[in-house]
Amino acid sequence: MNTSLRPGVGHYVNGRETASYPAGSFSIGEKIGSYWRVEAEYILPRGSEYTSGSSIFTTSLNHIKNKKQRVTLNLNRDIPLTKLDSFYLMAGVGASIARTTGWQGNLTRRFASSQSTNVTYQVGAGITRHLGQHHAIDFGYRFIDLGGVQSGLNSFTNVRKLQDEQLRGHLYLHEVLFGYRFTL
Repeated sequence: MNTSLRPGVGHYVNGRETASYPAGSFSIGEKIGSYWRVEAEYILPRGSEYTSGSSIFTTSLNHIKNKKQRVTLNLNRDIPLTKLDSFYLMAGVGASIARTTGWQGNLTRRFASSQSTNVTYQVGAGITRHLGQHHAIDFGYRFIDLGGVQSGLNSFTNVRKLQDEQLRGHLYLHEVLFGYRFTL
């Protein structure tokens, strides 16, 4: 959130970051040859909340809340380790939609809400355990860049009696994945 528009209040001060867990997704794909998979994935909406402050108004924290969802097209490369286990690498690109709201200090000092659509990318790696010919369990990690988000301008009166404040941020996710795959 260090790009938040809050003129004349000193420098940015980090706050707390929280996200809703767990999240879920659905995907459908196709195996290409022995080692490649392509899939379209939809990630269910999930929320996150961040706080930040300023070095001058230390008790007036900004709260930014995001509800986001995304759809991606992913490419996976399987690397066999044993007859039942394999390592995979993945990369994906798609779009994310985030609805952003927030307030400053207390719930009566709200920022206007806003919605943004961004290009999203993700990269990851993991281990697959094959449970017969048609079933597999995946365990892995992925990094996701959801792009920039921002609220609308302040709808409350600030010290300067202006609507010149806005919450801004750039969303990144680090996800630990557990998945089940069924192959026809």
